[in-house]
Amino acid sequence: LLAALATPPKLPPKLDPAPKLESPKLQIELPELPDADGLAGPAKPREPDLRRAPSDLNGAARSGSARLETIVHARDFSAGAKGRAPLGRIDSFLVEGLPSSLPPFKSLLRLVSPERVPATVRVRLVSPGGEVLLSSRAEVSFGSNEVMELVVDWEGFRAMSEGDYKVVVDVDAKTSEHPLPLKVK
Repeated sequence: LLAALATPPKLPPKLDPAPKLESPKLQIELPELPDADGLAGPAKPREPDLRRAPSDLNGAARSGSARLETIVHARDFSAGAKGRAPLGRIDSFLVEGLPSSLPPFKSLLRLVSPERVPATVRVRLVSPGGEVLLSSRAEVSFGSNEVMELVVDWEGFRAMSEGDYKVVVDVDAKTSEHPLPLKVK
């Protein structure tokens, strides 16, 4: 009985070794390189593009610089084939009483630069008393188009007085003011 228990366990049958695979030989044939005769040396470095947006709005306006063509205010704008169209156009604000919190809105500035020169644009919302309530600044590049649309997303603001609020736009040191009246019902 003990002898029967002492026999070693049966081992599984041996498996055949995996077949040996040979990798195919890879050959790449390259075309002959042309002779260097008649070739110029390394390419000359390109001249740097010196067109830059001005860093100082107080400088004199450059000839041929960008200008503001139109400005429109709205709750939002939708993009279309002919540019952006206002959704809920805003020509003035009508409030129940003062002080009053006005909701966020957007301003669309259509800029023109026949020479497609980059421009610095600064936009401010100014109260009737002259206080700057909101402001925004952008450096714009026209690329291949003469006309560019810039949308300014304004936060809401708290109106403390009735009167003509103004959107003041500086484009390359040229300033224009656009009234945005606020009236109490």
